[in-house]
Amino acid sequence: MRRQAALSIRVASVFIAILVALPLVNLYLPDLAGTEVMGFSLTWLILAVLFYPLTWLLSSYFVRSSETLEADLVKVTRDTWGEGGMGMAVSAPSGPAPRAPGNMNEGGTE
Repeated sequence: MRRQAALSIRVASVFIAILVALPLVNLYLPDLAGTEVMGFSLTWLILAVLFYPLTWLLSSYFVRSSETLEADLVKVTRDTWGEGGMGMAVSAPSGPAPRAPGNMNEGGTE
């Protein structure tokens, strides 16, 4: 659980840093932000073209890392508790279902 939270915080931090960096570059380095690249200013190139592949890469990294963490957790659980997981058998309940107080019986009375 902590490893998953740490992964989430790392990925979110990188995403937020990228998101915050662009306005800061526009504010403090306007000459760099206005540089023409392939007919676009650098700001528009990053915002309109490069932002999405960066987001996809971050998302892909997050999903792969999450799946690895989950596989590690499953392995540890199976090594510790066996295939049944914590010694509990998975089966359907037997017998009639318990009724809450106040439910009517089959005759329509309580």
